[in-house]
Amino acid sequence: SILNNIGCVHYECGGLLASLKAFEEALEIQRNALMKSPKDCIEVGISSTLCNIGFVYFKRKEYAEAIVALEEGLQIQRKVLGHLHSTVHTTVENLALAMAAANIRPEDSANTKSTLAKMTEMYMDMLKCN
Repeated sequence: SILNNIGCVHYECGGLLASLKAFEEALEIQRNALMKSPKDCIEVGISSTLCNIGFVYFKRKEYAEAIVALEEGLQIQRKVLGHLHSTVHTTVENLALAMAAANIRPEDSANTKSTLAKMTEMYMDMLKCN
């Protein structure tokens, strides 16, 4: 948690490489903790760190890496938080931005096609709730 916060401070100050280093170190610690004691709160922390890493990659215009990190974070968020949680919604939006920036079309990748289908389903579920 502290390393994740340090990464956020570096990010806000424009230190993308320093933020990425802190986030990656935090992720390693979180994953090790999860292996010792599987808990939802640790998984939420991992998903948050993955999304932070994805956003740093996005800012660095490393879209493929951003998409990988955001997709992994999104998968964990859906498992722990459910499909309609606001955090999931934000991650879906960031993932869509990364895909658009990378000029990825749904037909270009089975993984992307699956992600976009899930995103569409999630938005439809959200509309039903409103």
